[in-house]
Amino acid sequence: MMKILFRTVFLCFCVIIEPNAVQALGCRNGWIQFESSCYFFSNDVETWAEASIICADLKGHLATVNSAAENSFLKAQANVLKQTGYWLDGNDFEVEGSWRWTTSDDLITFNDWHSGEPNQGASADCLALWRDHAYQWADEPCRHVWNFICKTNSIGDGEQAIG
Repeated sequence: MMKILFRTVFLCFCVIIEPNAVQALGCRNGWIQFESSCYFFSNDVETWAEASIICADLKGHLATVNSAAENSFLKAQANVLKQTGYWLDGNDFEVEGSWRWTTSDDLITFNDWHSGEPNQGASADCLALWRDHAYQWADEPCRHVWNFICKTNSIGDGEQAIG
């Protein structure tokens, strides 16, 4: 009787713990998972171009935002960390006012521009979440130094979580 009880408790324990263990391996150390992507919120500040290179070195890219849910997740994380702003992947380099994701060259269809944004014309071609606007979107000069958010796919079956 004791063996049966022990096995039942052990099996229940494994079922409860296993989903969390699998989810914890979804992203590398220091990255945060949301849906099927992982996000890295930098501690250092860089220009937009330098941030883009660092994200590529980390096997990702500056974060793209494709839904209200994803945007809310990024804003909530940014609000916890309280940095001045975070670079995202968007820009209007080629055509002023035509905002695209750098990684895919797709037009930005979802947006969360703060009232009056984008507002800096040709002098501000890079997209950021800005604390002064409750982390809504703003166009900023790319030479400014801000924190940044990198994005990559979560780790799938057969891949290993490294660093």
